[in-house]
Amino acid sequence: MKFLVTGMSDLKLRLLDRIVQSRSSAQPDSNAPGESTELHKKIICQAVEDRICKRLDLATRTDLTDREATDALCLLLKIVRRSGLPAQFSNSEIALLTRGARSGCNAERR
Repeated sequence: MKFLVTGMSDLKLRLLDRIVQSRSSAQPDSNAPGESTELHKKIICQAVEDRICKRLDLATRTDLTDREATDALCLLLKIVRRSGLPAQFSNSEIALLTRGARSGCNAERR
């Protein structure tokens, strides 16, 4: 039974990875007008670091835009898949990756 649990985690990661890959190939990667690429990269890397070290749910953070949270989750997913490390994504993080937008007041940076 333990094998099935381990296999399910890997299957979920592969499915998320496929969803992200199909979405990123369908949409061109462009920055918002006036947004600095370097600043965007720093925000994404800091968000991933916070997610790994402090276990902060990226989908519920109010200091990130939808795009920043999604990009951070995509980067985290790549890290997890390439390193083979175990990772658990919250339901809201999975929803953000699969649907691409948060609902409610967290949608924009405050």
